[in-house]
Amino acid sequence: MAEYFATFDNGKFSHLVYDGIWAVALTLNATIGRLKDTGRTLDEFTYGNRNMTNIMAQAVYDVEFIGVTGHMRMGKYGRQGTVDILRIHNDSYLKVGIFSQGKVSMNNTLVKWRAGRVPRDAKPTLARNVALDITTASVFIVVASLGIVLAVAFLVFNVYYRHERLIRMSSPNLNNLIVIGCILIYMVAILMVLNADMLNVASLSIVCKLRNWMMSVGYSLAFGAMLSKTWRVHKIFMCTRKYKREIGRASCRERV
Repeated sequence: MAEYFATFDNGKFSHLVYDGIWAVALTLNATIGRLKDTGRTLDEFTYGNRNMTNIMAQAVYDVEFIGVTGHMRMGKYGRQGTVDILRIHNDSYLKVGIFSQGKVSMNNTLVKWRAGRVPRDAKPTLARNVALDITTASVFIVVASLGIVLAVAFLVFNVYYRHERLIRMSSPNLNNLIVIGCILIYMVAILMVLNADMLNVASLSIVCKLRNWMMSVGYSLAFGAMLSKTWRVHKIFMCTRKYKREIGRASCRERV
């Protein structure tokens, strides 16, 4: 097989194939000795026999010889040998280190990088805090504050005139819940402006929790009350239609 690769691949892999064949042969030879101790032979090997496969896998670690490619020995992570670390310098290879027994030994005096900097081997990841600029933050705070003031005015108006007929017909209690929910959501908009540049870690953690709770409670109050009002109007109209039908039937009976 080594002669075949030497003939048809211009000798590129023939030395590797040669050492590989020797490694397989020596592994089988070591397996024969291990199987003999258990009263079995290599002829009994099948791909489904896990015990024999494990014995053969252990025998690989006993193989050690000097091959064409150098010292040949198998370990947990593959071949254990000496690997030369080369770099191209002036159109020629220059040995700058070796890798052996899982350790790298480098001659840093021979390693030279362009502009004296080591090139990046991966896409860099930079973490930074992104915050709103002071102008945008000010706009958010002003608009949210105006919304809170307007909502408080509506709440006071709704409470003060709660006994008026039109206010009573509009479900003042549900109106109050909607306004309180809107106030909480406006307050969340103000808290969203706060960032790590303005607060310490402990305070920022509390603010983050408040954002979530206030947004959840405010949204539930505002839209929950709004849906309740919609359901109330629906029930009123349905009851009114049913009442009209009953009155109509009673009138017909009286005429008869």
